[in-house]
Amino acid sequence: GLKALQGLIWKDGYASGELKGHVFADVFSALQWWKETGVQVYIYSSGSVGAQKLLFGSSKFGDLLSLIAGHFDTAVGAKVE
Repeated sequence: GLKALQGLIWKDGYASGELKGHVFADVFSALQWWKETGVQVYIYSSGSVGAQKLLFGSSKFGDLLSLIAGHFDTAVGAKVE
C-alpha cells in the first residue's frame, strides 16, 4: 500500500544521501553523553522501527544507531497520555 511505497521512497532517499535525518545538535550531544555514561536510550515513535533506523542511521551527524539501545513503534502498543 501507500505506507510500503513511502518506505521504499525513504529507503532510496536515505541510501542515496539525498535525505538526512534531522536531529538537533543538543540531541546529538545528549546521545553521546548518555552512551559514555552508560545510559541506554530507546526510541518510541508512531513511525515504524524501520523509519526510525533510517532517520537515525543517516542523520546530519552521521550514523547514530550505535548510540541507541533499541527502537519501538506502535506494534508494542498505542501512545497514551
